Amino acid sequence: MDLSKLTPAEREVFNLLVTGVTNRQIGAARQCSEKTIKTHVTAIFKSTGCKSRADLIAKHYGAMHHASS
Repeated sequence: MDLSKLTPAEREVFNLLVTGVTNRQIGAARQCSEKTIKTHVTAIFKSTGCKSRADLIAKHYGAMHHASS
């Protein structure tokens, strides 16, 4: 999965999102609002072509597994 199109903030949100935490938890960790996190998540979906968190997580861990094989 190509993450080069993500901004630094989106990459930070992505790294937390793929661990399974909620938008609220990401917002608390980044000290910003849940609405801001939702905006980042939407941008991440658009940049990666993913339609859901589950899709994003599956592609992320699938790519990691593929890279280590």
